[in-house]
Amino acid sequence: MDEGIINMQKIIVEISQDRLEKKISPLIIEKIKTKYHSYIGLEMIIDTVKSIEIENLERYLDDL
Repeated sequence: MDEGIINMQKIIVEISQDRLEKKISPLIIEKIKTKYHSYIGLEMIIDTVKSIEIENLERYLDDL
């Protein structure tokens, strides 16, 4: 994995935690880091965690 992908994965975690106002589970973080390695997929996730309604964000992350 290159640095860009690693940074995008970190952004997903940071945005999600900021919006939820709590830490997300290590299991979800691990899924993001091991399952998603393409720029397009990560960009889609970033867009979603930025825009999805807060009450649906946790469920979205669980379903990754």
